[in-house]
Amino acid sequence: ATPGALIFYFILGIVIVFSLIRLYTRRIRNENRRLQHLTRHKTDEVVSQKDELEAGIHYASRIQKALLPSEKLLADHNTNYFILFKPRDVVSGDFYWMTRKEERLYLVAADCTGHGVPGAFMSLLGISLLDEIINKMSVRKPGDILNELRKQVIDSLKQSGETDEGRDVIDVALLVFDFERRTVEFSGANNPCFKVRPMNEDEVEKWEKGEIETDEGTMANGKYLLETVNASKMPVGISSKMNQDFMQREWPMERDISYYLFTDGYIDQFNGTTGRKFMKKNFKKLILEVQDYPMKKQKEILDERLKSWMGSSRQVDDILVIGFKAD
Repeated sequence: ATPGALIFYFILGIVIVFSLIRLYTRRIRNENRRLQHLTRHKTDEVVSQKDELEAGIHYASRIQKALLPSEKLLADHNTNYFILFKPRDVVSGDFYWMTRKEERLYLVAADCTGHGVPGAFMSLLGISLLDEIINKMSVRKPGDILNELRKQVIDSLKQSGETDEGRDVIDVALLVFDFERRTVEFSGANNPCFKVRPMNEDEVEKWEKGEIETDEGTMANGKYLLETVNASKMPVGISSKMNQDFMQREWPMERDISYYLFTDGYIDQFNGTTGRKFMKKNFKKLILEVQDYPMKKQKEILDERLKSWMGSSRQVDDILVIGFKAD
């Protein structure tokens, strides 16, 4: 080939390669535009679905809050109480419930399986059934109330005990104040009650000497004594002990006695630095520590102590603590 032909073929090769590069670049650019359009469309779709879901959850939260009893029921009869209620998500699997029927005041703290939306569905069922059992069926005794609640939860969820079905249950603490008989009654499904009273002179003297003997679940600090009123070791719902009746305790109503109902959220919260749980022992110490304050102040202290304990760690469960003093 002549030098001119070689130059021609060389230039032709360059033109062909350059054209191919331009064509490939254009295809890549068009594909990128198409992918960006798809991504933008999908992102808008996901954002829209997320907004719809959040709107639905917030609407569910309004329904749940509307079904929770008004604190006015307690405020009308007793100002010395608090309700510390902190859902982990927008809606909660923990719930509180109360009603006054004749001279009997019913207080409930409950913890449903799960949290968020699944737990909230269970809480709505629990609230509805308690209203039916106490206000409409007029079941009076706390043990009988939990027995009936268990029966209705099992019937409502069609629980049969099959191994592959969900174990949706409710842990409950139920206190009843009978102002006519001046008695207090308690029944619990896994959730106990704390009963706190001032120590008498004999107990203080023994405590100072290191000679005080306390039952399991009892704690003293030299001024106050905390007694655990135990619950039955079974839930409301299907379980291996579902044929057993719930235990019931009763004692005289006295002045200067504080009562606490709670779920396990406060106790199980992790520390932001050490990663350790708060634990029931520390919770008892804290309850004893706040006894010199009115209930409203106790709530503030419990809330601040919880925030300090959590630090940067996220809330791991719904939190509910109820304090009440029957003056």
